[in-house]
Amino acid sequence: KSQRIGRWTASYPVDIDVTCMFGKGRRIMDADNLQATAKMSIDSLKLAGVIPDDSPRYVRSVKLTALKAKDGKTRTLVTIREAT
Repeated sequence: KSQRIGRWTASYPVDIDVTCMFGKGRRIMDADNLQATAKMSIDSLKLAGVIPDDSPRYVRSVKLTALKAKDGKTRTLVTIREAT
């Protein structure tokens, strides 16, 4: 809510990509260990009112990616796009 992303205005369902970038000195986690981060991210989108629900009617797929951050800063990037 504090980021003021706004409500998704395109068509549903959507595909959501969750990319976890690990910073300096942090070990890259296996993609299957990122499930908790993805769940919290998607639940946060729902709580903030960006998407109405995370059911299959609204979210078709979730892709998890783990990367080493080139700038050394740990962060999670969530991308939403219309399902094709």
